[in-house]
Amino acid sequence: MANLRSNASGTLGVRRRAALLSMLGLAWGAVAGFAALATDTVAPAPLCERYQVRWRPAGDDGPFKPAAVYCSRPRSGPAASYSRQDGAEFAAAAGLTMSHATIVAAGPITIEVERAEGGTDCTLRPMRLGLAAKQAGPQTVRIDLPARVAGLQLSVEFHDDLFTAYNDMSGISGSLVTEAVGPAIHTEPRHGLVLSVDPPRPELEPTDSDGTIFRPSPGMLENLETIDADILAFGPGTYEVPATSHVYLPARVRWLHLAEGAYVRGAFEFRGEQEDYRVTGHGVLSGEHYPYECDRAHGYRSRPDGEGDSHATGLRMLQFYSRERPQRLSVTGITIVNPPYHSLVVFGDANSFVTTFADYKQVGGWYWQSDGLEVYRGGSIKNSFFHANDDVFKLYHSDTTVADCVVWKGENGPVFQLGWSPRALHDIRVQRIDVIHNRIGWKDVKQNTGIINSARHYADPGADNRAEPEQVTRDLLFEDIRCEGMCPAAMRLYPLSSWKNVVIRDLVIERWNELPLDAGANRLEPLWNADRSQRAGLDGLRLEGYRVAGEVVTLKGDNWRHDQAGRLDFDGSQWGRWEAVEGK
Repeated sequence: MANLRSNASGTLGVRRRAALLSMLGLAWGAVAGFAALATDTVAPAPLCERYQVRWRPAGDDGPFKPAAVYCSRPRSGPAASYSRQDGAEFAAAAGLTMSHATIVAAGPITIEVERAEGGTDCTLRPMRLGLAAKQAGPQTVRIDLPARVAGLQLSVEFHDDLFTAYNDMSGISGSLVTEAVGPAIHTEPRHGLVLSVDPPRPELEPTDSDGTIFRPSPGMLENLETIDADILAFGPGTYEVPATSHVYLPARVRWLHLAEGAYVRGAFEFRGEQEDYRVTGHGVLSGEHYPYECDRAHGYRSRPDGEGDSHATGLRMLQFYSRERPQRLSVTGITIVNPPYHSLVVFGDANSFVTTFADYKQVGGWYWQSDGLEVYRGGSIKNSFFHANDDVFKLYHSDTTVADCVVWKGENGPVFQLGWSPRALHDIRVQRIDVIHNRIGWKDVKQNTGIINSARHYADPGADNRAEPEQVTRDLLFEDIRCEGMCPAAMRLYPLSSWKNVVIRDLVIERWNELPLDAGANRLEPLWNADRSQRAGLDGLRLEGYRVAGEVVTLKGDNWRHDQAGRLDFDGSQWGRWEAVEGK
């Protein structure tokens, strides 16, 4: 049995929690598990002081139920011992925050959002939902949401909270500022509010029939490495793994569950011996108490300068191993917040480890390396939300699907990444993606940027001869991708393998940001092999219904050029190998 510290609720801790809940307008104990959260050894969950959220079934005249609204702030953990930039400079200087809440409900519901201060004029994104808020009080709006069988992700954006980021055009790339001293990059809320509505999934609540369950008490956690159980389940409450460690779970553990109302600070590593892994629940897993690029090889401190990268020893919020035999991982419902590095990774044979994600949320991706997810062979990501500062979807494996996701993009890396290494891929489907914000704003021509990207080789990004043309990537579909507001480049494509039958259909750009044309140009440049005797081939890149500011971009319409609506500054050697048509 693990030796877990008890969670004695001291009087002072109870008073602190009661005062905070009172300030939020919530009765003590109104949110499940709050009465058990008070502790003098573990900081309370970071509840939001700016927004209150409550809900009830549509058409119900009864009282609204309060939802727990948590708040993420850049660099909310310890000061990093990292001498270089960490990617959170602008977010911290601009005072950005992102509040988030998950509501578990079946059927249509009505949500109320009350602000601590400010007006009620607001926009609801993504725009494709066609939703509008109604005023329900001096600082309160009411939103009616339809019934859905899958998760819904919604950003509530108050007009008096919006700001615009600009590039000051300094140095090589420029720096983002809030003063209007250069080209405008993007407009977004200073204090974001993201609401997730998850369908109830009782089949994903572990019971005794699923195996032996270990349920720790709220508070500081120690020695979880010694538990003798199949399932580790966190009930409502606040939990914390010491910031100088993570949990290396016993080989027997195959299921991690975070119930609604659970807020867990820590990271978990699975040993990889099981065939079927699950991470479920509507709770929160936070890395806020770890520094940027937290590295296990350096005492859980930020990796020092000049000591390589953190790929092997960097701390992931969830880490798995493939044992070169069929294994599966399903992740459903959870929220990962403030990741200090990549959120999730599978080491080993990626072709035998199938991953599926549904109703997944990533919030507080402030740092450079706060990527989204890699989709492993045969896997999928659906109905999920990503706030990320680097590559959001890593499309490195075949037979994969990404669908019905909402993205709030930071300054580093693209939304979809196909590159960094030559690969033979096939049958990748990306459909119905809403990029509701995108703060990429470099003034120079970056190769790792835009919406859809295939970057040059990771070992030498400046080289044009690291391709392997004999490898073929084929049958890729990017369909119904919408970039709202001001957007950066749509495509930066430097194929490292030969491409066949790649279709980009109904890619919609609301409008370009105000950077110079070169910075926002869409590039296509298949790279050469080592001795430059052969170039990666291109056979069938088709743009269908590519729209910019409402204008369909086509070859026939002659509006595709680099200084026109389409900004297609494709390598001249590829003329005739791609097409742009109206679509359906």
